[in-house]
Amino acid sequence: MRYLRPGFFDDVWHSRPLAGARGQALWGSADGRSHALGGRRDGHGFADVVWGGDAAVQELTQRPMAGMGPGELTVVTATLGEPVPGAPARPFLELLRACLEYRLAE
Repeated sequence: MRYLRPGFFDDVWHSRPLAGARGQALWGSADGRSHALGGRRDGHGFADVVWGGDAAVQELTQRPMAGMGPGELTVVTATLGEPVPGAPARPFLELLRACLEYRLAE
């Protein structure tokens, strides 16, 4: 896979998640922020997904809730306060904020 600069159609020179990967199918979101590459690798099917949402939100989705505290609540609240935190992420963030507020209130 090659990433190209819009309007110039030359290679993007900074690191990208799927740069150099090979696959048989490529899907992209309508807003161009998320994409997936799929196919067969080492005799098995695969799908590599890159979600173009906020990096802080991506990191939060990978962490166990038991280890979260006031710092994570601050990140969630700040992200929800941004002009457009991303429609797909909003329900997750609202639920996570409610859970953290309840957990930290005790």
